[in-house]
Amino acid sequence: MIYPFNLLKLRYSDKQIEDDFREEHFSKSLKKHRSALLMGTFLYAVFGLLDWVIIPDKYHICWFIRFCIVCPLLIWTYFISFSKNYRKIFKPNVLLLGLVISMGLIAIITIASSPGNHLYYAGLLLCVLFYFEFIPDQTLSNILVWSTFFLYVIAALFLIDTPWIFFFNNTFILLSFNIAAMFISFSLERSRRSEYLQRRTIKLQAEQLNRALREVDQERRRAEELSLRDPLTGLANRRHFYTAADREIRRKNRLRHSIAVMLLDIDRFKSVNDTHGHAIGDRVLRKVAATISGSTRSSDLVCRYGGEEFAVLLPETDFSSATSLGRRLIERIAKTETTTEKGSISVTASMGIAALDEDESETIEILLERADHALYVAKNAGRNQLRAWRQLSERQGDELTGQGTETFNEATPG
Repeated sequence: MIYPFNLLKLRYSDKQIEDDFREEHFSKSLKKHRSALLMGTFLYAVFGLLDWVIIPDKYHICWFIRFCIVCPLLIWTYFISFSKNYRKIFKPNVLLLGLVISMGLIAIITIASSPGNHLYYAGLLLCVLFYFEFIPDQTLSNILVWSTFFLYVIAALFLIDTPWIFFFNNTFILLSFNIAAMFISFSLERSRRSEYLQRRTIKLQAEQLNRALREVDQERRRAEELSLRDPLTGLANRRHFYTAADREIRRKNRLRHSIAVMLLDIDRFKSVNDTHGHAIGDRVLRKVAATISGSTRSSDLVCRYGGEEFAVLLPETDFSSATSLGRRLIERIAKTETTTEKGSISVTASMGIAALDEDESETIEILLERADHALYVAKNAGRNQLRAWRQLSERQGDELTGQGTETFNEATPG
């Protein structure tokens, strides 16, 4: 993006950009500005030695100008430059300070006798150099430089007894120095502004690129999340379930804790769709999904395994805890009602559970096969009940409390 600026005035067309540039340039120049104030104080004081040598009969007047007016003002400006409000008073304060410095030096030139006073002209050139180099405002620098020039010309014409040849020489040198310094300062300012535009453009493009990358990353994350979620129920899908289950099995083997899996199938769900329609069937699925999610822990993973079948991964859960949760789930699902135009309907569910204790090591596929086998037995036993698969080391046919709930092992199912 290009931000045009006025070549003559060195101002950006956009006011906000102009303000931002001035604020940045002022902040960067502030340290240099303070250094110039200290340097100016030192030079103004050191040149007082010339007063004592060149005009020993009038040096006390020059010293009064130096040490009672100019130097205190320079030091005062240095200290207030650390104030938070210095930016607001910068222009009037520096304008006053610059005029006092120039007028003080011209006054000393007027007091000193010729030809010794010509040595002080170097001070005027230093003033011009300082104004252009250390004042972070092009307009203010030009005002001070040309005010210094015209004040000197007026003093040289009406207050100083200067031979014409010296007057012409000094005036020509000061004028030439002003013009050269002005053009150099103008070029530097233009270069600073161009460099600022480049940095601003690069920064803007970098921000736009980062914003675009963030949006792409967010879209990618959303797409990944959607690819891992069942669109109807909002639960994890089968792909996500297997990924998470593999990870939990590895963690279980490493940390030696138990793990359990549930497979749950809604009983006679086809008749719900045939009688009430698929829209009501979808509502029933969402109700059952919400019931399962509301009954499990945040660390558990509930998945729509396929059709009307759900799977629940239970990390760090033993056989007893899994079967207790399973009984509660079957009871809550049976009590869950779905409102239709023909009245409320409810469904039941059958469940198969498989668990691994701390010392067992199996794949998630084996664990799901066991849970699926248990679910098959529960369905054949009349539905609306739970069956759990256990190792042969467990007592076979051990009865559990709860409606239609029992354990079985691989050798003696049911």
